[in-house]
Amino acid sequence: MRKHLEFDVRTWLKTFDMDIYSSNFINNGFKSLMVCSNLSEDDLRAIGITLRGHIKDILLHSQDLRNSNNLIPACFGSHYNKNLPKLSIETSQALTTLPQTSEHSPRDPSLRGGRRQLTESYHVRAKWSAIEPRPHANFEYLLVRHGESEANVNATLYSTVADHAVKLSKKGEEQAKDAGRQIKSFYEEHYGKVEKNWRCRIWTSTYKRARQTANIIKHEAGEWITDIKESIFLVEQQFGLFEGVDWANGSVDDLFPQELAHYNKCATFGGRFWARVPMGESRFDVCRRVYHSLQPIREDGIEHVIIVSHGVTLRAVVMCLFNKTPEWFEEEPNPTNCSIKFISDKEEKYIWPKEEERKKLLQPDADLLLLKEEISNLRKKVESLFPTKVDSLVVSSKIEKKKKTVEPEKKLEDDEMNN
Repeated sequence: MRKHLEFDVRTWLKTFDMDIYSSNFINNGFKSLMVCSNLSEDDLRAIGITLRGHIKDILLHSQDLRNSNNLIPACFGSHYNKNLPKLSIETSQALTTLPQTSEHSPRDPSLRGGRRQLTESYHVRAKWSAIEPRPHANFEYLLVRHGESEANVNATLYSTVADHAVKLSKKGEEQAKDAGRQIKSFYEEHYGKVEKNWRCRIWTSTYKRARQTANIIKHEAGEWITDIKESIFLVEQQFGLFEGVDWANGSVDDLFPQELAHYNKCATFGGRFWARVPMGESRFDVCRRVYHSLQPIREDGIEHVIIVSHGVTLRAVVMCLFNKTPEWFEEEPNPTNCSIKFISDKEEKYIWPKEEERKKLLQPDADLLLLKEEISNLRKKVESLFPTKVDSLVVSSKIEKKKKTVEPEKKLEDDEMNN
């Protein structure tokens, strides 16, 4: 019987993603669903569960359990006797602690009408099947994009420095300091002061600019952040064959014209979300690895989490947690450097910079727009002076190279230039 009761408790916890506490319950005598239906906050703290969000969630499901005949939640099936009398906590605890020896075996005829009857009556006689856990319930994350990198300022840097080794610029370091102070202010506003059992963990990409951002944030936020962990699954989208190419002077189409043409064809025909960079990743690939990276983050059991990563990767986090569509992914702009987005199971919003300021940062640069117009006018003049097809193609190619010194290849611009 004890084995069955423990299985009931473990399975009940699994239905709302709290099975990480199974051993806490079992080892402290909470081995029946009857006992679990009468839990208090003091009970949970006594067995080592201290996170307020987890306590609230467990108590809520305990109440649901209590309202279901003090026996089992509705998801466990209906094959049990609904007319059974309710047991007291003391009786239930006594049942779960009887020794499992031969003289007390449930098969012993002397127990007929006693423990054997209770065992047969209160044990769930349903066909057990895998119970789907509620996805991503009760979470609160802060998503932070790394500060401005040296490659954000000078795109030619990618031809001499590996993407993972690109550092923050001076401005990026200041942005990270501002973000750390904003996070500290956010937690102070919502939680007052740091409590003894407070835990807040930063999960960061292993890329240098993300590591630097995470360390600066931790330093500025002080005791509000307890530690930092790294995950290789939170790194930027991999650009494969196009890594290390000088984007600013149009080298991609010079070095890999067929590969770039293939990528552009896939992006145009099927959408950029599905188009895979040669020997690299598509945005779908990024979402797939990010989805699996969220599981260990949740299994930590830490209530407050900050994820420091890259533009495409953070969009993938939001997509996975809120079941967004590929169309949403394509329309959603990359977050600005060191912006802070609060997401929970109930809402998502930017807390810094404020919405008005963020929209300004996302607007196209006025000088760039003027230059685009200038190039367009120049193209028209050239075409009027060189009406032949051959001359037009030659001059057009030169104009395109000039344009790329200002605006890199459109198909990969917000990925490579803003990562």
